[in-house]
Amino acid sequence: FQGGGGEDDYAADGKLVTSLKAKLGPQYSIHYPLLADKEKPDFGRRDQIREEISSAGDNLILVAHSLGASMLLAYLSESKTDRIITGIFLL
Repeated sequence: FQGGGGEDDYAADGKLVTSLKAKLGPQYSIHYPLLADKEKPDFGRRDQIREEISSAGDNLILVAHSLGASMLLAYLSESKTDRIITGIFLL
């Protein structure tokens, strides 16, 4: 989950995603959702994070940085998930 807020930050963080994909190889599926600005105090990110995690399979490795990391931690501390999370990396 990217940090910052909006399409400019999303594009800038895309370099990190490209590098991660290259290093991990095709055996890993990487999802990089745009966490758009919304009218909610948390920009609607907790809802979006819930949707992304719910739609994924088990053995998730979550990577987030900046505001995305704080929103991920907020979601995980306040919510339950049926998904198996095998790793969390915050940058």
